[in-house]
Amino acid sequence: MRVFAGRLPGGVAVQTIVVAFFLAALSGIIGGEIVLLGILALPQMLRLGYDKHLSIGVVCAGGALGTMMPPSIVLIIYGLIASVSIADLFTAAITPAVILMISYIAYVLVRCLRNPAMGPPMSDVDRQEGFANRWQALKAVIVPGLIALLVLGSIYGGVASVTEAAAMGVFGVLLAVVLRGEFSVKTLHESLGQTLTTCGMIIWIGIGAAALVGVYNLMGGNRFISGMITGLDVAPIVILLVMMAILLVLGMFLDWIGVAMLTLPIFVPI
Repeated sequence: MRVFAGRLPGGVAVQTIVVAFFLAALSGIIGGEIVLLGILALPQMLRLGYDKHLSIGVVCAGGALGTMMPPSIVLIIYGLIASVSIADLFTAAITPAVILMISYIAYVLVRCLRNPAMGPPMSDVDRQEGFANRWQALKAVIVPGLIALLVLGSIYGGVASVTEAAAMGVFGVLLAVVLRGEFSVKTLHESLGQTLTTCGMIIWIGIGAAALVGVYNLMGGNRFISGMITGLDVAPIVILLVMMAILLVLGMFLDWIGVAMLTLPIFVPI
């Protein structure tokens, strides 16, 4: 990232957003992506003298691209709840994900070009560290790029379902690790442990959200909200904005799975 950023103010922050976009295409897990960027990119930006608030914002916003970029878990949950084709959702989500990434990049560039102190360009000393040239740096991202292509290509090519494509991704990573001579039982054990932890967390959030939604619906909450929204004598765009406002408020208190299970059964029919 430092090699490609050059002398552009905010260059490393821009590169972080681009890397976040490709990480989203590899995993689709928001929490894991933000943690990874927080470990790798955040200390580097702070070390290079980037503004603390801008650096943290880039990591959180970039990590959140995992909600949009396929193979996103959010889209899978949405497809299951709304009974919509997950493959169609994946195809449709790429455009807004790219627009979101470009918007984040534009914001960072505007802030850093107006005030270079927020994202200082690299010095010659920084440029001498790491990869010798851009070609070496580019070679390092070929394998991750091929894995993302394997996952998404198998879905869009109609070769594999979403679940099978996940297995294709695992196969691709295992093959890469073996070819690089980095495979060990310890690495496999740790990766399985992290997977179980992540899946277990999502399942328990889902159980809690289902319980909350069940009680909420029994009390007539869904009928009340649905009646309130459909009763508004306004243009459709205003109803959409009301829905967005409700999602924004709920996002302050609930996890995204809880928000999805609570609102989608009401919003999708409307």
